[in-house]
Amino acid sequence: MSTPGRLGDFEIVDEIGRGGFGVVYRAAQVSLDRPVAVKVLYRHLIHTQEQIARFEREARAAARLDHPALVSVYAWGEAAGDFFIAQRLIGSGRTLADELKELRESGQAPKGHFRRVAEVCARVAEGLQHAHERGIVHRDVKPSNILLDEHALPCLGDFGLAKVEDGLELSRTGDFAGSPFYMSPEQADSRRGSIGAQSDIYSLGVTLYEMLTLTQPFQGTTSHEIVRRILSEEPARPARLEPRVPPDLETICLKAMEKAPGLRYATAGELAADLHAYLDGEPISAVPISTTRRVLRSARRHREPILLGLLGVLVVMGGWWASLKLRKSQGDVNVADAGRVVQESRADDIMQLQQQMAERIHEAAARKDGEQVSRLAEQQQAATQFYDDTYKWAEKQLNGIRSNDEVSKVAGGFATGGLAGGLQGLQSVFAGRQVSDERDSVLAELERRLKLVNSGMPDSATSPTAAATAPAPASAGPRILHVPSPLTSLPCVLSAEGSDWLWLSGFCQALVPLSLVAPPAGAPGSTDLEQARGSATAPVIGTPNDGLPPLQPPRASERPEEQASGWLLPRLPW
Repeated sequence: MSTPGRLGDFEIVDEIGRGGFGVVYRAAQVSLDRPVAVKVLYRHLIHTQEQIARFEREARAAARLDHPALVSVYAWGEAAGDFFIAQRLIGSGRTLADELKELRESGQAPKGHFRRVAEVCARVAEGLQHAHERGIVHRDVKPSNILLDEHALPCLGDFGLAKVEDGLELSRTGDFAGSPFYMSPEQADSRRGSIGAQSDIYSLGVTLYEMLTLTQPFQGTTSHEIVRRILSEEPARPARLEPRVPPDLETICLKAMEKAPGLRYATAGELAADLHAYLDGEPISAVPISTTRRVLRSARRHREPILLGLLGVLVVMGGWWASLKLRKSQGDVNVADAGRVVQESRADDIMQLQQQMAERIHEAAARKDGEQVSRLAEQQQAATQFYDDTYKWAEKQLNGIRSNDEVSKVAGGFATGGLAGGLQGLQSVFAGRQVSDERDSVLAELERRLKLVNSGMPDSATSPTAAATAPAPASAGPRILHVPSPLTSLPCVLSAEGSDWLWLSGFCQALVPLSLVAPPAGAPGSTDLEQARGSATAPVIGTPNDGLPPLQPPRASERPEEQASGWLLPRLPW
């Protein structure tokens, strides 16, 4: 469309930007001699009465609002066949979407970025609260509708989809209102419920997510694919995409993006209050937190004043030591409190594990790799079982501790370091006790479990627990693989693949887990060995009533060497 010279009382200066609904111009209001922004409806849409009504609805809705974080409307009307809205001119037309695009191109967020994220979203949330109190729901909150003024402060505009609760709502039930990337589940599917203030809270939560990670939580090549993911998938934790994301901002973001409106913040004001709490270094109200975590947070956020007092040494020595001393001074340390801390840590670890494995399973399923999906599912089950067993074992050890100081030390480890931190706390407690068989046994078990946790076992499910729970592959008969023996001076160890059997040739027989047997350095892999050395069928073994087959000597024809002796040892539950 051509640029109009004048619209009523407004002299057009130049074009600021274009959208799907109209063009925005920089203009001057002649009668009041002030700069304004004039939004003009595309002329080719003028024949649609619904578009004209929507345009009028935006003007009426915005004219009822007066807040620094919202774009004020001065006038609206029609001149020479052009419908227009005159509103406050915000900066040069730069939007939050422009800022995010520049951050993506730079590849890294600048220093202080997360504080600015909280400030921007808190201000927009306050503006939304002002609109909601007047019965107006925006329904299209997104970065491109958040303008930045000359001081880079955000102002929410474009109320073209606004729902006004006093009767100005014109959209039919089920209309596709809003931008797909930022719409709430109830906007994507009207059966999820009516569109209200919680819909704007969700969309602002998605905007917060994008500012934290520089990516949108749900992506797709079509609108239908995006909507499907909004309705059926959970967003990845922001910290998984950007490890520097502060935990409190992640908690606030995910609460605002809850799929069920009732689980989100009740009002935009509550969302703004939590963001201000983060900025002020105070605990947020998004989720109930334990006394231990509240103290740790408070100590971390107020470390400068604490360094001036008697608690300075405690902060320097670490969060968990600070928690120990502070909780001891309050006199509320007991095993019940520690048990709650352990359960919270367990829930966090299990949730993170399941999210990680679900993503990997989803990727394998997308590749149509059924074997990998099955293997990953078994690994997930095994790793979850390992975590469950280890937490139960650790809690049993914790229940046997009577000293409040020791209980606090272990609880602090779980609170700050998860399973690994808790096991290290137990290790520290038992290492300080008198030497005894019981103490040495517990320390040995702690060391074993710590090695499995620190080696990344829960992701790969390579622990003994995982191996024990994974079913042996079915086959017509186990094959005997010839490999050099790392256990004897004689040349052969025979193992049946998939059955964990060992056949030690030589002057002795030994029952050894198959995982401890490996070819020496420079030897070819098992597949190459099998091709190079050949394979044989294991002897048939009968199964007694107890479920474990007896030892059977190999037949002479199946011995790998003419002079070697050996025994085929069946799989046993070691």
